[in-house]
Amino acid sequence: MPDQWKAVFQLCCLALAEAAPARIAIYGSCAARADVDAEYNLQGETASGAPMYKAVASDLHIYFDPSCDGTTTDSRWIISHLSGTPDRSLAHDLDGDAACNSVAYISSTSTVAPPQGSTWTMDCGSTQSVELTIEEVERSGQQIAPAFFCAYSCENRGKVTRPGRCFEKTEVFWTRGVSWMRLATRMSEIPEGAGVNIVPLTEEWATYSAGDMTWEGWFHVKAAPAAGRSMLIGTFGTNDADNTFSNQNRRRHGAIWLETDGTLGLSSNTGESSGYIQGPNVIDGKWHHVAAIWNQTAGGGAQLYKSFKFLHVRYLTIAGRAAILEDLIVNLKAAMAQESNTSSDDVWVYLSDEQVIGNEGRTAVSMVVNVERKSADIALARLVRSDTFEARMMNALRITTDIANSYTGLLPVENNQLIYDSVFPTMAYVGNGRLLVDSIDYAGRLTYSPLAENIADNGQFLVGGGHQGRAVECELANVRLWSVALTEEQLHAVQSCSLPEPASFIGGSWPHSLHAAWSFNGHFINSFGPLDNLTEESAWEEQLGTGFNSADGMNYPYWKNLLTGQAVQTYTNEMDHHLSRLNGGDFIRGGLCDFSACPAISPETLCPLERSVAFFSTEECEAFASFNYCRQAGSTRNRPSMPHLDGCHLGT
Repeated sequence: MPDQWKAVFQLCCLALAEAAPARIAIYGSCAARADVDAEYNLQGETASGAPMYKAVASDLHIYFDPSCDGTTTDSRWIISHLSGTPDRSLAHDLDGDAACNSVAYISSTSTVAPPQGSTWTMDCGSTQSVELTIEEVERSGQQIAPAFFCAYSCENRGKVTRPGRCFEKTEVFWTRGVSWMRLATRMSEIPEGAGVNIVPLTEEWATYSAGDMTWEGWFHVKAAPAAGRSMLIGTFGTNDADNTFSNQNRRRHGAIWLETDGTLGLSSNTGESSGYIQGPNVIDGKWHHVAAIWNQTAGGGAQLYKSFKFLHVRYLTIAGRAAILEDLIVNLKAAMAQESNTSSDDVWVYLSDEQVIGNEGRTAVSMVVNVERKSADIALARLVRSDTFEARMMNALRITTDIANSYTGLLPVENNQLIYDSVFPTMAYVGNGRLLVDSIDYAGRLTYSPLAENIADNGQFLVGGGHQGRAVECELANVRLWSVALTEEQLHAVQSCSLPEPASFIGGSWPHSLHAAWSFNGHFINSFGPLDNLTEESAWEEQLGTGFNSADGMNYPYWKNLLTGQAVQTYTNEMDHHLSRLNGGDFIRGGLCDFSACPAISPETLCPLERSVAFFSTEECEAFASFNYCRQAGSTRNRPSMPHLDGCHLGT
């Protein structure tokens, strides 16, 4: 053995053993159990060593039970509803009902994975034999929990560390549930001679957000916001509870939401964007890498387009009466949602004046419908073949409040309306949004079509909470903003403790699509890219808008101290306007990359950084480990008597 192998060294083994798929999908259920047809995420192993899966959007679980009632010997794979967090340590009767009730089951002795392409017994109102297809959902580049050996000493002293990595001395930012970070996306004031009445976007933000984007970072969420959902990252502002902005019909935003149940979600309504992607519960005592990808160019979403005209309906009357206009659009959206099997939030309606002569009255209607790309052709065919479209649109017109004031033509005017120039529907591919947590791409539909609007048109960019003044108790580190839709391989690269040089895996000229990189390692400095630094939000938050926090009994505007709950109508500079290190958020030691995760012999000086050897099978890893692990001392002499360090095992 070479002499240098006798010194303290770090051996890191990545064990990619054969494992159950991280996500599976089921197809072929009977109509009565259509909810079974869904995607399921791996939850871990049960006491029998078999994987357990949970549906992404329900409490349906798939698991292996050696005895479904605790007495029978008929082992089976089961699909059943399990509320709460199932106890995976149970040896049998995993649902705890002392019976064999289930949505579906199949007898089997294999604990490796649910049988694929087999006949299951399913409760479809009556017991039926149903051919279910179970397939792995490909998640290329998915992060796998690694196995690590830290620095070992093969000297007589036999000092050893526990499994983990040896990294640097790092800090993270802890909000303490009272603060968040804000990036100014607009100028501080309107430039002289600009000729606008709204403060414009900063040049840096406008450049960054003009195309594709990726927001990503590490978060350790400790509690959900009690008063309502908030954001981990997003552009839904803090200063107003109203969901509209400046007398407009909505508040444009893009956000990674933290819901009150601890789950993440992604949404945007910028331009013609709509949809929602639900992610996992992240309040589990662990750090999670969270990424939102906003892709305008890849065609991951789809839109349907349909237009027609109302005859003897005067547009100027509708446009001049806000109540009529709003109600008509609501009714038309609902009617199109029925036709296209979507929701009203997925439908955009535009009206224009087509009047040609006198008081004839003609109103043009253009509709845009956001649909899933994979089902866009079906939705288009549904519109093409519909024999109810015109009837539904006419009914939407008739039920509109005071719409008769817009009718024209011969008396009685309510008998003159009809639809003409109904254009054949068309389809186009547009952008989409994606939510990835710990490298898992979560299912759902978010059509991203911002058009000429900006994702921060109606709010500033916030990190770590702040939506409507709601703080999030969390720790955060390594938050970055990219002007490119990162691939899954690139997302893996940015999850390492030391960010690789962007030019090496992104390419291009400076800033290599990286516009901001905040490590939060004791400061708010942007270490890479042109965007201005984040600033820590004030403890005194200005609240505007009718009805906001009306229970406080304050007139508007007023200020409320998030730390004390004190509300005042007159703010003075003598008040502690800004958070301090004493009573607000703070930088603390910790994070996934801190050397405390691997306290080697002398972590300040002797823990080697980022030295590792990766393998693609358990056998390769164990063979290398057995050859190098204190080989001169042999398998017993001076070898640390710590069985949990032996062999190649998955870390946590």
